[in-house]
Amino acid sequence: MENFLKSPLFGKAMVIIAHAIVEIAGSPKDFVDNTMKLVLDKIKEEEGIKLLSKTKHKAKKYEKVFSTFSELSLEFQNITALIDFCFRYLPSHLEIEEPGNITLRREDLADMMNELLLRLHKSDMIVKDANARLKLVEDANRVLVKNAIAMALQNGPSTVEQISQSTGIKLDRLPTILDYYIKKGLILQEGKLYMLRK
Repeated sequence: MENFLKSPLFGKAMVIIAHAIVEIAGSPKDFVDNTMKLVLDKIKEEEGIKLLSKTKHKAKKYEKVFSTFSELSLEFQNITALIDFCFRYLPSHLEIEEPGNITLRREDLADMMNELLLRLHKSDMIVKDANARLKLVEDANRVLVKNAIAMALQNGPSTVEQISQSTGIKLDRLPTILDYYIKKGLILQEGKLYMLRK
């Protein structure tokens, strides 16, 4: 995208003024505030973008996380800089204030769409890779849980509390897991006792 920004395709005459809201959520509060400061500093350094004004709001707690947002007035040297900003900072809201109308040449629009598609394909590859890795982790975790329960029951029937104590699996989650293995035919339940199926 950086090389594309230097392309003469989008003439210098197409200046875009926009209002954007950038949000950050996380924990702890200091991390959220510091991250917002870093984001605003980075936006100031972006090629093709001029930060005209900013209003940074203090982080507030919402349930288990802190959230903050900044309202920005920005000047973009062209539409590509605007799109690049959207991909990099994922604003929650964007309003174009100027110009009232934007005219693009066919070639400009094609180049812009190809850049968008390239980024979408890269994002899609990252998501697919992350999903594949997550599946491997989930499969490995399932095997570990199954083996831990089998080892806990190897010495004979045990209560859910005893299984929780020997495996480290939280007591509130264990009944669901045990029900799954009962349905799979791997363990049996008699009253409050669980045992391996022979």
